[in-house]
Amino acid sequence: MKSFILRRLLNLVPVMLGISLAAFIMMYVLPGDPATLMAPQSADERVLAEVRAQYHLDDPLPKQYLNFLGRAAHGDLGISVQTGRPVVRKLLESFLPTLQLAAGSLLFALIVGVGAGAVSAAKPRSWLDAACMLGALAGVSLPVFWLGMMLMLLFAGPHSWLAVSGYEPLSLRHFALPCIALGSVTAALLARLTRSSLLEVLSRDYIRTARAKGVAEWRVLLRHGMRNAMLPIVTMIGASLAGLLSGAVLTETVFNIPGLGRAILDAIGGRDYPVVMGAVLWLALMFVALNLIVDLLYAALDPRIRYE
Repeated sequence: MKSFILRRLLNLVPVMLGISLAAFIMMYVLPGDPATLMAPQSADERVLAEVRAQYHLDDPLPKQYLNFLGRAAHGDLGISVQTGRPVVRKLLESFLPTLQLAAGSLLFALIVGVGAGAVSAAKPRSWLDAACMLGALAGVSLPVFWLGMMLMLLFAGPHSWLAVSGYEPLSLRHFALPCIALGSVTAALLARLTRSSLLEVLSRDYIRTARAKGVAEWRVLLRHGMRNAMLPIVTMIGASLAGLLSGAVLTETVFNIPGLGRAILDAIGGRDYPVVMGAVLWLALMFVALNLIVDLLYAALDPRIRYE
């Protein structure tokens, strides 16, 4: 297991280098001069030259990239062009609302999706199965931004307990509707995957043996069925959390949440290169770390899996 973890950590290096290089190239092939955005509107060529020298924009692109990598290795992602603040601080402040939104959405998806999938598998071809799968189909089909706006219209009003806009840390009132809107697609996918995976497990011989021995049905479903059906579900949970962290842009925009997605959009619109580069590396590291955690959970869920 230790050698596997070490290999995966070593694999992080070329992955992060490749992602950072791709982001660097894509940002610098866009038309426009970033120095004109950093300098005052009335700046002349002398001021622009000073700005380029200050931010090393007059260096060759390979040297600029290597300088960026050297600073990033020491935790310095540069200074935001728009705000003049360190990029790391800006990303941390923007990441906290996104993390709360993603965690709440995943919790909602786990409770609703896995629960609906387990009910469907326990009562196949029943009205409960049909109702759960119809709800899953609706969850996959409805756009997140449309569902968010419908929830806002439904709960908008002076006497509503739920807030339809704004942000307050760790506030259920502010995060309930965004989490439902963002987690609906994940809940639907988890419901369908849980149903198919659990139905496959429940058709195996050891499940029939457990039932023949008189084991309670709920124990057969939870202890013998769900545990052996969890591997594909864990895979989707890891991928879903990474997607929720990076794909909450529309939800944050609709509900006016100052998260990481909105910060990236603002940085792209304002050609704030340091923020865009830092956010790309941040999200890439999240994806790789979550994939590593999912791989390690396999061994905990299935003792037959061993990493040599």
